[in-house]
Amino acid sequence: MTEKQIFQYLRKAGLTAEGAAGLMGNLQAESGLKFNNLQNTFEKKLGMNDEQYTAAVDSGKYQNFVHDSAGYGLAQWTFWTRKQALLNLAKERGVSISDPNMQLVHLVAELTTYGELWAILITTTDIDKASDLVLTRFERPKDQSDSVVRTRRKYAREIYARCAGSSEAAKESASVHGMVGSALATVCVPSPNHSGKRTEKISKITIHHMAGNLTVERCGELFSSPSRKASSNYGIGTDGRIAIYVSESNRSWASSSPWNDQRAVTIEVANSKAADPWPISNEAYKSLVALCADICKRNGISSVNYTGDQNGVLTEHRMYAATLCPGPTIHNMLTSGQIVNDINTLLGAGSTAKQEGKFTPYRVRVKIQNLNIRKGPGTGFPTAGKCPVGTFTIIEESAGAGATKWGKLKSGRGWISLDYVEQII
Repeated sequence: MTEKQIFQYLRKAGLTAEGAAGLMGNLQAESGLKFNNLQNTFEKKLGMNDEQYTAAVDSGKYQNFVHDSAGYGLAQWTFWTRKQALLNLAKERGVSISDPNMQLVHLVAELTTYGELWAILITTTDIDKASDLVLTRFERPKDQSDSVVRTRRKYAREIYARCAGSSEAAKESASVHGMVGSALATVCVPSPNHSGKRTEKISKITIHHMAGNLTVERCGELFSSPSRKASSNYGIGTDGRIAIYVSESNRSWASSSPWNDQRAVTIEVANSKAADPWPISNEAYKSLVALCADICKRNGISSVNYTGDQNGVLTEHRMYAATLCPGPTIHNMLTSGQIVNDINTLLGAGSTAKQEGKFTPYRVRVKIQNLNIRKGPGTGFPTAGKCPVGTFTIIEESAGAGATKWGKLKSGRGWISLDYVEQII
């Protein structure tokens, strides 16, 4: 039985896509999703491999299956009562103890006796939560260290990506809730926090940051509470997965501005580190650009621009409220033209940053010794060396923390504060 067939079986049994993935991530760690898997440490002890052990039990040649304490099968059943129930079911059905359908029936039957865990697996939209609870309440291995937690979460997310693929689960949920949105979304967590149908045509995209490294499921959980009184149309995780929370056809509650939210599709992006300069991962950035381009294509927006105020296609929360959202990293990607260029490239509109390519490189003289070179336009970015007194060429400008303006060096080494230079005429 393939990985996807196991996933589909669990979905039909009632588990959510996230619950099934969280369970399967643990099963992957336990058995590699092999139905005849004998615990590795017992292969040498018993002198049998997976196939030999299974055949010996099936034939009756090996009589100590129930009490040998060897983990076996998809869930590595070990305790004698659990192995006895597995053996009884196999005999009742007249099949091998390694039979996939029999083991899945046994697995689901067991899970339903874990009331709270079962209730979570059939309702959750949080893969990490499902994975953690299966680890601590069902599998219960001796090693439950942070590294084990991370590994099982990783397996679960990968299984979700492969098995829920092409946004099938999200489309199913979105359809049930009457939501309209991007096919790039692979997660759907409907939020009640919106004002219903828009009164204005979509003409803008507003990028926010989560101010934390939240999964798209966790962000969706927060937005699913009516008391939160906040939402966005989409969320993007550090792993690059995209979630839809509010239909594009509805006005979300995101920008502290009804005027903007009526016109803008709003996007929350997770931060890979919850501290200044609030960076985002490469995966999240790629998904952000792809999602923005998809929104534009479906809503008749041929190209995007960023004007630094409310007039641009791309806007920021900070334009409408006393907040630093979307944080220095995304803000600098907007002011430098990076996001604009990358979206327009996907739209086939070419580079329109720097006000349609009008920026002209110029030369400056650095006036102080050991001026810090930063990897990005702002003091929140790491240093990339020192710039001595001398003449240099600036090929790009950007706003950023710690300086009136930042300039990018032609050498490509990084950015310097233009407060300590003078332009050469």
